Amino acid sequence: MVLDILCFEINSLFIGANLDDTAFAAHVVLCNVVSIFYCIPLGLAAAICTYISMALGKNCPKTAKTLAKIAFGLGIAEGVFFLIFF
Repeated sequence: MVLDILCFEINSLFIGANLDDTAFAAHVVLCNVVSIFYCIPLGLAAAICTYISMALGKNCPKTAKTLAKIAFGLGIAEGVFFLIFF
């Protein structure tokens, strides 16, 4: 996570040094949109992993497998949603 933030900051420094204010503002907006694309799947993955781990802890492998299939479907649906609307 720190490396990700560091890369964004270094990239912003290069853009700010080489381009005008309008291009830098567009770059900042684009970085914020890309962060949304990154954070939503990250939160979804953490939540699904928690549910699957709880199911495995209760010794319910069928439930865990069902949750994994649902998570896979949600991941595909989210990817298609971002592909179509963004």
